[in-house]
Amino acid sequence: MRRKDREITDIDKIETIIASARYMHLGMFDGEFPYIVPLHYGYQMEKGKLTFYVHCAKEGHKLECFKENRNVFVEIDRGESLITADIPCKYGADPPFASTVPPTGSPHILISAVPSDIKNSAVNIFRWNQPTS
Repeated sequence: MRRKDREITDIDKIETIIASARYMHLGMFDGEFPYIVPLHYGYQMEKGKLTFYVHCAKEGHKLECFKENRNVFVEIDRGESLITADIPCKYGADPPFASTVPPTGSPHILISAVPSDIKNSAVNIFRWNQPTS
């Protein structure tokens, strides 16, 4: 990140953003091109590992992209409203903008980890191997 003074590295602050947001953008590759899907999600933070629960059909374009290239990213921001001004530099967000990009890399879909009460529904679980801190 270019502006290190604005980078959020505190895991509690990152989790606050993740907990207060309503959706994520899951970025994948569709061949050589980016493919980004907005998704509602659930998450779990356990022992420094972040797990996202997202809805997904049991087959389809999203899973095909994931199978072809497991390098993905997740971007999460809270839905703010825009504050306009006469001068572009005075534009802002209410509440102040906050965004987090959890670790990039190669997550795994954990079909075996889906709780038995939702096993037959369209849920995928993405878990990043590296700790978030």
